[in-house]
Amino acid sequence: MVFSETIQQEIQQNFIESRDSELSDLERLRKETALKAGAVLAFWGLLILFVLIFLTWKTAEITFQEFQIRENDSDIILAGVGFLLFLYLMAFIIFFNIKKKNIFHRYLYTGKYAAEYRKEIKKKIIPYLKGSMTFHPEQGISRADFTESGFPMFDRPKRYYSSGATTGEIGKTTFTFAEVLAEDLQESYHHFFGSAQYTDLFRGVFFVADFNKNTDWNTLVYPDGYKYISTLLFIETEEKYERIKLEDVEFERYFEVYGTDQVESRYVLSQALMARMVDFKKKSKKNIQFSFKDSKVYFGIHYPKGKDLFTPPLFRSVHNFKAMENYISDIQMMLDIIEELNLNSRLTFKS
Repeated sequence: MVFSETIQQEIQQNFIESRDSELSDLERLRKETALKAGAVLAFWGLLILFVLIFLTWKTAEITFQEFQIRENDSDIILAGVGFLLFLYLMAFIIFFNIKKKNIFHRYLYTGKYAAEYRKEIKKKIIPYLKGSMTFHPEQGISRADFTESGFPMFDRPKRYYSSGATTGEIGKTTFTFAEVLAEDLQESYHHFFGSAQYTDLFRGVFFVADFNKNTDWNTLVYPDGYKYISTLLFIETEEKYERIKLEDVEFERYFEVYGTDQVESRYVLSQALMARMVDFKKKSKKNIQFSFKDSKVYFGIHYPKGKDLFTPPLFRSVHNFKAMENYISDIQMMLDIIEELNLNSRLTFKS
């Protein structure tokens, strides 16, 4: 069932009308944070601009003092000064953007305001979602659950973070989802430059659904052309994966399936389930991946860097609902997939 427009309107109305103490305190904290971020940004902007003006003045002064500018040379020297000023301007723009990014990251992804925003907004959304769910702001998906998901490239992340877990149940299926960031260390960069440089293995929402039915086969579903697929058939693992071609042309256009058992993988990926996956991909325009392993199904929604979940608004009210719409739609569609899995006899009624 697609998340209904009526319920979205109810949530939006709740945001608009809500003036409870929690959101009022959050709005007050947002204004304080915006003021601090704006002040820090203005300080660095003025400082960098002052340095740029000083360098420009000194460059012009030295040029006209040190060089005897003849009429034939003036155009060349002025062109050189102009080029140098252009380099100064480019350096100013680059450095200012780096500082701006660091400042916004500090206030939007860490600190009290970011933590309180995620907690309060999720509390507002969860009652409207399908199933019986509970929000645990201090918990997340465990590193063990993530590394045991069956995805070979997820088995040893160098850095791992997860928070804001939501637990629930649909039918007889229990599930947990939370924000996850797993990173790998770029060894070559670390070796040559002596500093740590990390790259994302996974960034987004990660689900774990438990059907309490052990299986002796693994099935992995990746986005078509995903960056780790090329190593999947050659990486050394206990399981031997093979590419599984399915008859559903539209599904094959969006996904690639690998498994340890051709027959079982085809059986578990029912037409209804594949249709749900394709529908999610087309509507959300995000990469998703699935793993069927042992008694669990794992799946993740990838969010691009800089488009993290629940990025709190800094210069607009916390009562603004717009930023929540995509998240609510993504989560509800994933809950629809869990519901479809719950109805899959291959998973729920194995003897």
